[in-house]
Amino acid sequence: MRGGVMKPGRATGPRGFESNMDPVCGADLKERDPQRSSELQGSILFFCSRECKQKFDSNVSDWTERIKAI
Repeated sequence: MRGGVMKPGRATGPRGFESNMDPVCGADLKERDPQRSSELQGSILFFCSRECKQKFDSNVSDWTERIKAI
């Protein structure tokens, strides 16, 4: 879902946007935690840890290109 508000819960979808996979490390996400999420181009990305979220947030443009390539 792009451009919508996502609620916490079970993650589904391909890697990256609204996914069940952390776009930074590739870890399988059991649940989506709003505290470990970032918004990108109107979509929400979820991360397995605060560290992965910080890696993403520190260089959004680099990660954006990687996500588009998947």
